[in-house]
Amino acid sequence: MKFSITMSLVSCLLFSAGSYAKPPRPCFAQLDVNSDDVLSYAEFSAELPPHHSGEDIFAQMDVNADQLVSKSEFAQFKPDHTSKFSLLDNNSDGVISYAEFTAMPIPHGDYQTVFNTIDVDGSGDITAEEMQTHHQQMRHRKPHHLNKKMPSTTGECND
Repeated sequence: MKFSITMSLVSCLLFSAGSYAKPPRPCFAQLDVNSDDVLSYAEFSAELPPHHSGEDIFAQMDVNADQLVSKSEFAQFKPDHTSKFSLLDNNSDGVISYAEFTAMPIPHGDYQTVFNTIDVDGSGDITAEEMQTHHQQMRHRKPHHLNKKMPSTTGECND
């Protein structure tokens, strides 16, 4: 289950602006393992892949800088492209290689086709600019039926 929550979080962050059907965002209660109605950095980072610290994303979520993320902060968080990009740039070299890209599940299509679509210059690596351009293009092409809110966008569990 931990791996599933982690991959849902990463997939949601990466593909949130694209035309892909987003996997559900993990609900707050799944991450709040001690049920104290706030997320500590330890709870948040436990759900990230081991090669990512998640400090930048956690800091963005923690609007009041109290070192805890409330349900409200979690629900209102909209990651920027830099955060999404850094989740895949495992070695922090500023580009996403094909190997880094294939380490994460994608909602639709095959890896090579999606990777080649984003890697417009054909360099074999995806830059932050290429990723942002791809997200902007997909936002404008999004089919109408995908404009509906996904049930877990607020971080609430759907039990």
